[in-house]
Amino acid sequence: KTLLARWTADLLEERGERTLLTCYNNVLAEWLRGRKKGEPQPDISSFFSLCRSVVLKAKIPFSPPSDVEEQKAFWRREAPSLFGEAISRLSPEHLRLYDAIIVDEAQDFHPDWWLPLMLMLKDPDAGRLCIFSDPDQQGTFGLGQSWPVGLHPYELEDNCRNTKKIATFCGNIINKRVHTMPLLPEGSSPRITVASENPKDRA
Repeated sequence: KTLLARWTADLLEERGERTLLTCYNNVLAEWLRGRKKGEPQPDISSFFSLCRSVVLKAKIPFSPPSDVEEQKAFWRREAPSLFGEAISRLSPEHLRLYDAIIVDEAQDFHPDWWLPLMLMLKDPDAGRLCIFSDPDQQGTFGLGQSWPVGLHPYELEDNCRNTKKIATFCGNIINKRVHTMPLLPEGSSPRITVASENPKDRA
């Protein structure tokens, strides 16, 4: 899914469409930047970095709180509001707008993030918006699942990234049969570790 998002962004950029590829966290954004060498390159940024850079460009104060719970509230409600205000303040020559926006890990995006993000399109009504999501990961960051209207879904049914044992194990957790490609290896039994509860560590 993530590779498809990157390949889509590359293809659109090569066609001459100014393209933004955005995702939930900075670690994934950095990984995506390293998937291709040379030009042309789409712009790649996490939603958090994109929001912060546009708000500061508009000279609007931007100070996420230090408390973890207050940070969550800030990013879910206040930050997208500041983002939208910044877009309305900046003139076209000071705001980089796009022909196409590609979103990876869209299941982690808060519903209030979509409007300011779509305002980054040159034409919010007719511009290209492609989102890639995994509904079985919905709620990992507690943000739910809500998409802009008018999108046409296409479901990827076959798992091609994991061994069969990992796919089966994950399917048992979500009570769903995960289809795997026939040539995938069986692999070793999964080993479970405990993740940190701090969002900064999980990013």
